[in-house]
Amino acid sequence: MSRLIHTMLLLLSLFSAAYAQGIFQNLSAIQCDSLVQANASNPNFAILDVRTPGEYNPQHLVGAINRNYYDGDFEAQLDALDKNKIYLMHCRSGGRSGNTLPIMRKLGFREVYNMLGGIIAWNRANLPTTADFAPLAMLVTDSIVSDTTIVIGQTDTIPVTITNRANSQLNISSYSLPHPEFTTSLDTSLSLKGSQDYTLDVIYRPVDVGRDTAILTLNTNGGTLVVTFYRSGEKPASAGFIRPNHWTLSPNPVRDYIRISGLDASNHALEILDINGRKVLQLPISNGQTEFDISSLHPGIYFLKTAKGVQRFLRY
Repeated sequence: MSRLIHTMLLLLSLFSAAYAQGIFQNLSAIQCDSLVQANASNPNFAILDVRTPGEYNPQHLVGAINRNYYDGDFEAQLDALDKNKIYLMHCRSGGRSGNTLPIMRKLGFREVYNMLGGIIAWNRANLPTTADFAPLAMLVTDSIVSDTTIVIGQTDTIPVTITNRANSQLNISSYSLPHPEFTTSLDTSLSLKGSQDYTLDVIYRPVDVGRDTAILTLNTNGGTLVVTFYRSGEKPASAGFIRPNHWTLSPNPVRDYIRISGLDASNHALEILDINGRKVLQLPISNGQTEFDISSLHPGIYFLKTAKGVQRFLRY
C-alpha cells in the first residue's frame, strides 16, 4: 500500500511539474471535436486558425479567430493573446500550426492543442465548419456575486470580466444597473476582438442598513449578459452613526495637478483607476499634502480610489 501511495504521489508531482511548464499536445481531428464540445461554454477556450484570411474567410470552425502565419508581426500578434486561456490551433494541413506550437511555448502560453492534419483532416471527418462571422459574449467571472457586508459610508469595488468567445467585433449596445447604491465604470464604447477580455467595476456604496440586490444587464451584439449582486450595508461597530464621505477632489475636469481635501495620514495611498478598473497610478500621501501631479495620465475618464470611497474625474 505504501508503495502504491508513493507511486501515486510521484505521478501527481510529475503531472504538476508538467502543467507548470505548460501543456502542448497534438490531437486528431476527432479528439479536437471532443475538445470543442467539452469547452462549448468555457469563456477561457479559443480556437486559433493560423491560415491566411483568404483561406479562413470562406470556411472556418465556428467561433475561430484568425492570425495569419505569414504576417510579418505574427509572433507579436500571438504575444498579444491571453496566455492563460486554452487554445485549439489549426491550419490547412498541420504544417503551419505545427511550427507555431513551439513559438507559443516560448511565449509562455499555458495550454495549446494542435490539430494534426489541419482543416483537411477536420473535413474528412465530416465535422462542421461555417462561413459566418459573429461575436459571442460570455462572462469570465461568476454571474452571481454572493453577499458581503459593507459598513455604511465605505465602498466595495467588484470586478466583472467579460470576453468575446468568438470572432467579429463585440460591442455593447446598452446596459442597465437600476439600483442607486450601485454604479459602474463600464465603457460602452468598447469593442472587443475575438478572445479579448474586458474588466469593468461595479461599485457599491451602502447608505443604510439592510440587504441590497442589483442586476447588471449588458446588451451586446453577441448576446445578453446578466450579473446579480448581493450586498448588505451595516452600521460601524463603534457607534450608530458614521460620518459620510466628506473628502473632495478639485478641479474637475483637471489638467496636471489635482487637489484632494478631507483625507488624513491613515489614507496612506491613493489609487487612480482607468475606465476599465485597472490601477494606472498610485499616489502616496503624507500629512498636510493636498496637491498631486497626475500629468503622466493620458486624457480621459478616471476614478480616484481612497479608503473613504471612489470619485470620478476627467483629465483633459
